[in-house]
Amino acid sequence: MTSPVVVDINSAVTADSDFPVVHSLAELFTAEIDSVYTWGEPTLRLAFGQSFTEPLGFTTNRYWGQTQYGLQGLSDASRASHTHTLSLRDAILIADNHAVWNSLGEPVLISRGDQKQYNFDYDWQKNCLCTIKPSSYYTLLAGSYFLLSGRWTSHNLYHWIYDSMAKLAIYLRIRSFYPGLKLLLVGRHCQSFHKETFALLNINQEDITVLPFGSQYKLEKLLYTPSIGTCSPVNTPLYLNEVVKLMELELTDDLCRRKDIFINRRPGTRSMTNNNEIESIFRSHGFISIFLEDYTLAEKIMLAQSSRRIAGLGGSGMAMISFMKPRGSVLEITHEKADCPAHLNHAFANKHHYGYLFGQCLPGERIHLNPEVLAQALSLMPL
Repeated sequence: MTSPVVVDINSAVTADSDFPVVHSLAELFTAEIDSVYTWGEPTLRLAFGQSFTEPLGFTTNRYWGQTQYGLQGLSDASRASHTHTLSLRDAILIADNHAVWNSLGEPVLISRGDQKQYNFDYDWQKNCLCTIKPSSYYTLLAGSYFLLSGRWTSHNLYHWIYDSMAKLAIYLRIRSFYPGLKLLLVGRHCQSFHKETFALLNINQEDITVLPFGSQYKLEKLLYTPSIGTCSPVNTPLYLNEVVKLMELELTDDLCRRKDIFINRRPGTRSMTNNNEIESIFRSHGFISIFLEDYTLAEKIMLAQSSRRIAGLGGSGMAMISFMKPRGSVLEITHEKADCPAHLNHAFANKHHYGYLFGQCLPGERIHLNPEVLAQALSLMPL
């Protein structure tokens, strides 16, 4: 049985500040103590610009001002970040929430050391972590494993792309040095985009270990890449581009930046109440209306590369903007209660022009968008 526990924020450990550093991949496997390897990305900062919808009142600061942590998050998100891979001996993995505890009984945060309050388990009001503490009952797993899955990667394309697909570039680099390293997934990852990802990268089922929810595991050797680096928007394009090349899906320049695409949604949650009218306006501005579920993962990636402008309703499908060639144009349509500017971050990280529109939020997060405001936004959208 798992039990919730309140943990002082300062007693948790992070990869970028609390582990001894090793300087080669070999040491990740030979070191006798928990350690961390830092990947050599360029020291980049995320440069935010102003949204091209600023004349309509939809500014970058307005979107950020609706988030849980306010405009301070804009400064924090722009800080340079590096990717780290931890080598942990006898670590405990709690399958229910993907929490990792080291052998000293300390929770390992996925956030940066200077941003511990951004961890998933952080309680803003109590200034502590509300997480799950390991029990004395667990299953032992011998061998070396690379934890790939995250809390929402079993069903959500957005989180699969940013929380897992980007990390596959790291895993494949390490596996070329240590072929016996297995991928570790918690929960069933049986969506088509999971299967296609592994097939395109020639990762076989015998290379993957799947653990069910509801249990705890002690791993002889766990390689763990917290999301402080690969999922930091400034670094994500580096790893996704590497994965696309390994998949052999990179388009030649003459096939890129040729289409204007509206990522539509069929009726249901986060769909448009006046979709026919909105779709007609997009078509009049040269956009092709598509439903992403009609395409394979490979087709989605190539479609994104071939686009010069992508517009769509806020949701997992907008993650495709990270496969666009730099300096495309992105228009996100969401509602006035939205408080997660993730697509804003990734658009600027990929050096795209970014704009957004807030529509009226109706039950089921359905959106009613003013057609005249959309037309004005499309006239401002850079080509």
